[in-house]
Amino acid sequence: MVSESEDFRFASLEVSRTLDERFRVQVPSSFCEVLNSTATIFADTEGQLNAQARREAVRAATQSSEQAEGVVVEVSCTLAKERTGCLSLWDHSAWANKLERDMLVIRGKVQSRKLDARFEQVQRLGRLISTRGTTVDLTFKGTQGARLLIPKGFREFLGVEPNAPVMIVASAYSIEIWNPVAWGDYLNSTIPEFHKLLDDLTQ
Repeated sequence: MVSESEDFRFASLEVSRTLDERFRVQVPSSFCEVLNSTATIFADTEGQLNAQARREAVRAATQSSEQAEGVVVEVSCTLAKERTGCLSLWDHSAWANKLERDMLVIRGKVQSRKLDARFEQVQRLGRLISTRGTTVDLTFKGTQGARLLIPKGFREFLGVEPNAPVMIVASAYSIEIWNPVAWGDYLNSTIPEFHKLLDDLTQ
């Protein structure tokens, strides 16, 4: 279920899918809206226009089931290592634009020697940027969804064997693919904090 706002939206989506023998997983078309919402916040102008066009295509398809099957929505994404047992999918324009803004600030601090005392932190950031994300293209076809091939290096981080289940979850800004054990552990540790988190964010 997605809120009625035309801009940023929270989506309540959680499904179980099977990782096939080639490390591919089917991402339902309903998750495309998560990528569109993120683009409205973080993407550049072109990325925002692309997201709006995707929304209009999906909206037109909902007028009839026959139309829906013929709709093809292409999204350039960044697949990122989020935490052990979890990968995240972002609208690529949103990811790249936000990262570039953040890196511009950090580059300025490095050049002005303001981070000399935090040399190890800068080194650690450089390593993580080198390995954290890769670009993937998703093609959502009607109600079939999009097939995501998880690349080498990301498979080991996710820790799920072929023909085993994964959880696909909508976070606020991205689509997340979880190892079910890691997802269960995460929920057990964070569900008790839900009301406090909600209260903190509404203050």
